[in-house]
Amino acid sequence: MKERIEEIHALKGICILAVCVIHATGTFLSFSAEPQNVFFFLNHLSRFSVPVFFLASGLLLFYQYHDRHPFPLRHFWQKRSAFILIPFVVWSLVYTGYLWWENPHNLAVSWIDNLTHIALGQGYYHLYFLFVLVQLYVIFPILLKMFQRWPDSLVLVTTLWVSILALSGNWREWTSMWGITVEEYSIRRFFPVWLFYFSFGGWLGIHWQRVRERIHRISFPALALTAILLAFLMTLEVGIEQRSGFYSLVTIPYSIILFLLVYRLARTFSLTGLSLIGRNSFGIYLIHPLIQALLVQFKLVPTPFYGFLWLLLAMVIIPLFLTMGILKWRWGGYVVGK
Repeated sequence: MKERIEEIHALKGICILAVCVIHATGTFLSFSAEPQNVFFFLNHLSRFSVPVFFLASGLLLFYQYHDRHPFPLRHFWQKRSAFILIPFVVWSLVYTGYLWWENPHNLAVSWIDNLTHIALGQGYYHLYFLFVLVQLYVIFPILLKMFQRWPDSLVLVTTLWVSILALSGNWREWTSMWGITVEEYSIRRFFPVWLFYFSFGGWLGIHWQRVRERIHRISFPALALTAILLAFLMTLEVGIEQRSGFYSLVTIPYSIILFLLVYRLARTFSLTGLSLIGRNSFGIYLIHPLIQALLVQFKLVPTPFYGFLWLLLAMVIIPLFLTMGILKWRWGGYVVGK
């Protein structure tokens, strides 16, 4: 039996905290009187989280399946359907119910349109992540075949180009040149923009035994300084170009370096709290926007900066305990995944 990659839990813990920062700062950008630059840059610098989640997903999948012959397609889809598709449907319905409760006009008139929104990951703003994850699972066997038949470098360069072309759909310089406009949310909901992260994670998973030894040889101060430099460059690009952190080219090396940095930290220190959050990160991801929305709806979030910290804490702690409670139930994994 393969050794578990325990450090991945701390990595997921960091990522889900960063996701909550993105959403909490989004709230404060809309109504706080505090200086907006603080929330603006916190929001974009935290956007490594989604790429690293996809990178980690690729790592774990390829690590688990790359040497299985023949590929157990039926077992793979049974497991993914149970703990990804079912929670996706459950929480899409929950958020659809919340939107109707908040204001019936939030929903489309036609029930067919509502079902279409749910199926395309539009049930609520964060559910696109699961929609993309399902797409990546669909193409996973194809990518696996590509790694088995093509040189690794060719697969990585090909998927990198696919992702860069998808990213460019959000660059005003590119879109103004061709006279096209693509909705940002439409780009984000489809796999090409995330494909390289998933593929790079897959490459790590295939060669994990060898790669992790090389990671340990990288100077920790060098990783930390590189992460700071890339964060600075990303800040410049986001601030000057007004480009989302998801669509900056700097985000690609920034996300990879932060993955390596957190992995080294998790190997060196016992990050018990982060690992606990990471083990429950899927449930936290599903639940935290509902907690955020209810706190804002009932005006329970103070507008000064300490209100941001309170909101962030509530968006992590409440979903964490709810997820842990749900998982104690026999069928809990079908609600919050596992």
